[in-house]
Amino acid sequence: MEIFIFIQKVFVFLIPGAIFVKICEYFIPHKEKHYYFQLLSMLLLSCLLFLITDIILLPIKLIFNSIIKNLYDMNIFDYIFKLDVTMSKVNFIIAIILSIILSIITIKFQYNNFIFKFLNKLKISFRVSNKDVWTNFIDDKPFVVIRDMLTENVYYGTIIEYSDDSAIRELSLKNVKVFDKESNFLYCLENLYISREHNEFTIEVYNYKNTYKKPTIKGEKSSGK
Repeated sequence: MEIFIFIQKVFVFLIPGAIFVKICEYFIPHKEKHYYFQLLSMLLLSCLLFLITDIILLPIKLIFNSIIKNLYDMNIFDYIFKLDVTMSKVNFIIAIILSIILSIITIKFQYNNFIFKFLNKLKISFRVSNKDVWTNFIDDKPFVVIRDMLTENVYYGTIIEYSDDSAIRELSLKNVKVFDKESNFLYCLENLYISREHNEFTIEVYNYKNTYKKPTIKGEKSSGK
């Protein structure tokens, strides 16, 4: 019977960490990780979240416990090492709320590179971010030119989705104009999905601000003067 109690305690304990990991994985591009790395991340994050919860509740207990009985009757170390200690509902709910809040903050820091900007100002690091070049390059690009080495076609459109930096790269584009290798216009597409090895295509981004005339491809009318 003790083994079932232990499994139940572990399951409950991992829930806040699992919520944090899954929210971040959903919104932050990442490579697939082995399950034991995810399990370790959930375990460490749950420990951190419950410790923060204990720290938050400790002064509340000291101040209000004489007024509100049994407001805080558990700490995380008791829960881990003693089978007869159950999870406090207050601790569990606060840990869940903290998990959601901290995951949102982590996503915000990740996308805005706050940590690396701060380290750059302190001259501690000169890295731009911890994103791979693939992700950094195609983030927030309005229009791109994809040169396909297999079909030898050229695709001009807007990236709406892209895969992680695995061996097979996937791209989804909208409002696509297709040209042949001689830059002759072929046809238009509402959407395009392309899946290639990382060295089977190139991505180009025009710099319209630093050119006298907007670059045009044969078959497309120029709007520049």
